[in-house]
Amino acid sequence: MHQLIKWQKSMSVHVSELDDQHKEMISIINNLYLVLKEDADARRIQDIVSQLQTYEKCHFEAEEALMVHCGYPGLEEHKAMHAVMQKKMAEFKTGLENGDVLPLVKLLPFLVEYLHDHIIKQDGKFAEFLRRHKSCAKQLPDKFPEKST
Repeated sequence: MHQLIKWQKSMSVHVSELDDQHKEMISIINNLYLVLKEDADARRIQDIVSQLQTYEKCHFEAEEALMVHCGYPGLEEHKAMHAVMQKKMAEFKTGLENGDVLPLVKLLPFLVEYLHDHIIKQDGKFAEFLRRHKSCAKQLPDKFPEKST
């Protein structure tokens, strides 16, 4: 199976729960890529976009909860990036629901760019913070969201 995005060690934030969530998001995006290559019907594409939206919301909540728990100084900037992603995904979904094909042309490049920028660069900053504050990541917050598939 050809993958659009492949998990790399450089993407790790060294918190298994978050890494697993990143891997799942990559898996959903790769599934979307394969479905688009198959010229699947719009309903199937919308379902995958909805799945990604739901999953990213859970992931963002988990990541932000850990950032709050650890006192991460970049929390507000990181939350703003998450909000941009959620807004953009909502726009793509609305366009698809309205029968607009333009979102399909822009969706995958946006997701690839966002994931690489967000996971490698932004989450990389958080990973560096966690490396300096090792005890924090070992004690996850009580309300750390569970994986929702």
